[in-house]
Amino acid sequence: MEHQATSKTNHESSNGTSNGTQEHNTEVPEQPAVDETASLLWRLCHGTEKATLTFAGQGVIDLDAFVDDFVDNEIIRETFLSGSACLEALALDPEARWSGYVSQGMNIAQWLSVPETRPEQTYLSSCVVSQPLILLCQIALYRDLYARGLKKAWNEGAIDSAVGHSQGILPALLIAESPNGDICLERLNDYLRYAFWQGIAMATSYEESGHALRDGDATPMAAVSGMDIRTLSAFVDGVNKQLPPTSAM
Repeated sequence: MEHQATSKTNHESSNGTSNGTQEHNTEVPEQPAVDETASLLWRLCHGTEKATLTFAGQGVIDLDAFVDDFVDNEIIRETFLSGSACLEALALDPEARWSGYVSQGMNIAQWLSVPETRPEQTYLSSCVVSQPLILLCQIALYRDLYARGLKKAWNEGAIDSAVGHSQGILPALLIAESPNGDICLERLNDYLRYAFWQGIAMATSYEESGHALRDGDATPMAAVSGMDIRTLSAFVDGVNKQLPPTSAM
């Protein structure tokens, strides 16, 4: 449909009589309709496509990216508050305190609400802190997406699996075990406790080994279930035959 915008201007002559009327016709182009079916989320929610959720490994934690959402986004805020309370309690455990690895605590809620209290990046990227913190950040984002529309995709059976690499393994496992992809915060806290103590074990093992990693050295992490040790060992031996000694599993 063509729309016309018309304006009329009467010009008076110097003797006070009208000297005519001017009309200006402006065509306003019709806006194309938005094709909502082009959205991946729409196709997932209407059962025309399926998807796999993937979670990557992550070395750097950008807490600044969550500062505004911690204030304005109820779901992200409640996720961080719950996880922060869990991790703060763990950091006060005698074994954790005596280890020296959590000397600046784990008050993540405070690090978000008052950024100037945040520890330096070397502390945040230590395995004891980063293991649970990366998990918490990834699940906070996932829960927000779930509320924004991913839940309907789950209800339609469009999410058929969740996979993860390195630090992404734990969030993928948590989502895969959660009914219809709906994360229970208390179950998330169970995973955070595991990730925290896993970080303590990693730091202790690294310290006891006496082997320092060089920049760029690979530090792979994997989880295997449902396979006995003999079968797993045979598989690892077969893979190692194809790899140089420096890359062996």
